[in-house]
Amino acid sequence: MVLRSDRRLEFAACWAHVCCKAVESSTYQQEGDQLLGMIQALHDVDTCAEENLIEQRKQL
Repeated sequence: MVLRSDRRLEFAACWAHVCCKAVESSTYQQEGDQLLGMIQALHDVDTCAEENLIEQRKQL
């Protein structure tokens, strides 16, 4: 995912690449920080789901 100069998102690659682009972005630092926060939240849910039984996953 790349934030272009016209403020549109372009989809590409994996989450690691998205994180790198967000960190590297100096023009859109606030948006990059927000995106990193959202990615971290998704990662936290994913990690929690891996550690729980199927019934507990449904509650996430």
